[in-house]
Parts: sequence; structure tokens; C-alpha cells
Amino acid sequence: MRRKHGHLAVPSQTRQAPKNPGAVSAASGVSFDGAVRVGMILTVEEDGFAAMDDVYESLVSAPYPARKTVYAGLPEGLEVEIDAISAGDKNSGVT
Repeated sequence: MRRKHGHLAVPSQTRQAPKNPGAVSAASGVSFDGAVRVGMILTVEEDGFAAMDDVYESLVSAPYPARKTVYAGLPEGLEVEIDAISAGDKNSGVT
């Protein structure tokens, strides 16, 4: 299998990370798309950002949240950690 990026875990973990707290937030009508600030930790420097960014672009819409990305160590097996602050869903009117 030819990979677009060197680490297959980065795209899948980037897709999964917002779903975990998103399930809790959905009960109050808030989605990841309502985020006003997103923090990301990556463990993979060489192509991790590009792999994460490809997926991230599909998770948010304009106006895009402020974003901070850092490279740091995470527990074994994790390549991506995402946290977000939401002011409500952009499309639902919930704040």
C-alpha cells in the first residue's frame, strides 16, 4: 500500500480526536465545527503536520478557529492530541 504521508496513524487519529469530546458536546447542541480555538499536539514532525492538516480542513469551516500546533511527546501509540474551546455551533444558533 502506498501512503500519501509516512504515518497512517496521524490521519486516523486526527479524524477520531474531535469525535471523543464531540459525542459529549453533541448532547448540548455543540459540534467541533463550533470551535473558536483548537490546540493540537503532534509527535511526528517530518510529515505529521501535512497529514493532520489534510484531515483538519474537512472538520472545520469558515470562519476558521484559531489554531496552535506543537510537537511534543505523547504516550506510546498516540501521534495526535486535539483540544478545543467552543462558543457554540456556528450553524445551530446555540451559544
